[in-house]
Amino acid sequence: MEKFLLSPAFTASFERLKVTHGQILPLKYPSIAVELNVMSVLTVLNMASGYRVPLHKATGRGAYDNIRMFVMALYLSSTVEADYMSARGMVALDQQKVADLMGVLKHIHVEVPHKSLPGVVVGELGGPIFELVRLITKILNETGQALQSGGYPDLGTFLLEALKKAKGDPDVVLRQVRAISLGSDATGNSNSV
Repeated sequence: MEKFLLSPAFTASFERLKVTHGQILPLKYPSIAVELNVMSVLTVLNMASGYRVPLHKATGRGAYDNIRMFVMALYLSSTVEADYMSARGMVALDQQKVADLMGVLKHIHVEVPHKSLPGVVVGELGGPIFELVRLITKILNETGQALQSGGYPDLGTFLLEALKKAKGDPDVVLRQVRAISLGSDATGNSNSV
């Protein structure tokens, strides 16, 4: 590890990378907390690599680019009444809205033979893109519910609080993340929120 940390490959890039994070979205944020929230949601949803081929076929973009575009759509289409980046907004999202914001609405149906009319096919929800939409919706709904249970308005606020409590100790942050996902505080006590 020491050899790597002292190598030119690491030391030459460290100065540049320490002042900018690895992901820059073409968005303007009103605060660091809002940017942290957007980046946190992007991180939570960065899991669609298994859907790379159907996403390329449907949108012409890979998995990560689709997730990135979706998070930007969540951010840009949020309003005071429907803030999709908030815990409340995440809980309220449904599969229809997720598919719409992802730009894959027309790709969440598959044609199947009609059960009682031979030769007739009908469209029904299904296929790999629908599976991904369902998975994303589930992740956002559950994340929003966990945040609401913990009394947090959004993921960025939760992370800021966890980082302040951690004071540089990554184990404290991990305990906070585990606690919110299990519905308890960092000591393991159940939340009553």
